[in-house]
Amino acid sequence: MKKNDRLVIGYIHPDFVRAEFMRSMLLTQKKSKTPIDAILSIKSGPLIASARNDICSMFLNEHQADWLLMVDSDMVWVPEAVDKLVQTASERSLPVLGALCFTELLDDNGDNQSTAYELVVRNGQAQFAAYQKYPDNDVFPVAGTGAAFLLVHRDALIKIASGWGDNKDTIWPWFRESTMNGRRVGEDLSFCLRARSAGVPVNVHTGVRVGHIKSHMLGMSEVL
Repeated sequence: MKKNDRLVIGYIHPDFVRAEFMRSMLLTQKKSKTPIDAILSIKSGPLIASARNDICSMFLNEHQADWLLMVDSDMVWVPEAVDKLVQTASERSLPVLGALCFTELLDDNGDNQSTAYELVVRNGQAQFAAYQKYPDNDVFPVAGTGAAFLLVHRDALIKIASGWGDNKDTIWPWFRESTMNGRRVGEDLSFCLRARSAGVPVNVHTGVRVGHIKSHMLGMSEVL
C-alpha cells in the first residue's frame, strides 16, 4: 500500500447482521490506522454474486479510494487485521489479498478447512482443493480464496472487468457462479479464476486471521 492510499469497506448482509460483526466494524472505524473513506452496505438474498458485483460497481463509480475491502456479515476481526492486510498489499504485486478464514468442512486431519485453495488434478481434471498446509504468518499465492474478507485494488477490478481471455461479461463483470469440469464453482472462486485469466495474482496472508461465525466461530481472531 502506498502512503496516501485510502480504503472503502463494503459488506453484504441478509437484512440483519450479528452483534459480533457490528462490534468489529465499529472498532475498525474507531481504532484502525487505515484511512477509511466510506462503508458500503448492500442487502443480498440467495443470489450473493449479484450483491458482490453491486459492491464493486458502487466502489468504482462512486468513490475514488484505491482499495476495496469486501467483508461478509458473519465475520469477526480486530482493527489490526485490516491494517495489516492493507499495509501488506501492493497495487502491482499483491492487488488481491485475502485473510485466512475457515469453513465448517473438515480436512483429512479433522480440522476445519481453510478458504485458501490450490488447483489440483484428479482423474485427469483440474479442481479446487483447500490447502491443508500453508506458511505461518506469511503471504503465499493461491489459485483461489473466499471473498468473505478480501482486499482488492481498484485497478485489479478494472482489469478483470475489461476482459479475461477472450471473454467479457458485462452483466456479471466480477462474480458469478460457474462450473469447471462438471463441478460447481462458487462466485468467489470464479472471481479468482477470472483474476488469474486477466493476469491478476491472488494471495492469502496467513498472518491475518479472522473469525467466521456459524453456529460457533471457526478459526482464530484476536480477542475483541
